[in-house]
Amino acid sequence: LQMEVAGKLAPTERVFVFAPEDGIITEIFVEDGSTVAEGDVLCQLRNEDLQIQLESVEGELASTHARLAGLDALRGDRSLPQSAMLSVEQAELKERVTSLETQAGILNERLARLTMKATMAGQIYGDRLHELLNGRPVQRGQYLFEHANPESGWQLDMRIPEVDVRHVLNEQDKAETPLVISFAVETAPDKKLTTSLTKLAASTEVDE
Repeated sequence: LQMEVAGKLAPTERVFVFAPEDGIITEIFVEDGSTVAEGDVLCQLRNEDLQIQLESVEGELASTHARLAGLDALRGDRSLPQSAMLSVEQAELKERVTSLETQAGILNERLARLTMKATMAGQIYGDRLHELLNGRPVQRGQYLFEHANPESGWQLDMRIPEVDVRHVLNEQDKAETPLVISFAVETAPDKKLTTSLTKLAASTEVDE
């Protein structure tokens, strides 16, 4: 039994880069084919809402700290009859400080993610990045481009029609070793290459 399916060669190590937050891309530091090292900045986003939220939280945190300092000064006066009430208010303010510091930490982490960095050494793959992305608004989770390491080795991704995949499953059940795949690339159609089937998706994906 033989069947022909379409496929593509891709680096084994690759990631799809998505927008971490809503925002506007203010700078693109790479283009299609750019070589990057781990930690290099790929692009920069701006989200004014996050910045405003952080400034609001930091302002409230500063005023809460100031109120706490004032209460500490008042408690230093041992003749003050409301010391018990001041202790209660101090405890509430300290809890508020902890909550505000947590909020500020989360907002700072989200703002830091707007500076998108390479998670590994490799190359960037994406068509007309500056034209399509620079200065454009993006939504959280929106696909931007692909980042891959061509030195990591290559794998063959095949799209097997659902009506034919049962034959592959049957052969897998009978075979004692991984199934051998023969393939050729468009640039050298007469040269036959081989690899082995290492993984089969557990569900069907719909494509065009």
